[in-house]
Amino acid sequence: MTITVATTLRNARLNLIRDALDAGSSNGWLDIYEGTTPGADDPPNGTHLASIPLQDPCADDATGAELTFSGPIEGSVSVTGTAGYVRLRDSDNNHVIYLEISTTPGQPNTAYIADASLEAGDYVEVDPFTLQE
Repeated sequence: MTITVATTLRNARLNLIRDALDAGSSNGWLDIYEGTTPGADDPPNGTHLASIPLQDPCADDATGAELTFSGPIEGSVSVTGTAGYVRLRDSDNNHVIYLEISTTPGQPNTAYIADASLEAGDYVEVDPFTLQE
């Protein structure tokens, strides 16, 4: 049996993700890790490669069941490795969501990085991404 959810409710669920990221005492963070994406409630695994501050607020209200994050999302790489996934957390280090890395632009529900091979000291830019319900 298929469940079809109204767009207004889908927008509200996406806004809950945004609000969770903005809930801390300052801006939320995007952490880049090597390895495979953990389960939703599991701790991060793999080598931590970079932490990049999100805009505050990190996104405007969701529309059309899409939440597009504000940019730029950019910062320095602290450890050399291959980006596998990102962890989004609030400023108080509360986990919110994991996303896979994509090297193909425009893929919903992924974080796009042009080159997943990261070198310590290099600059990395994550294109503003979109979550879709």
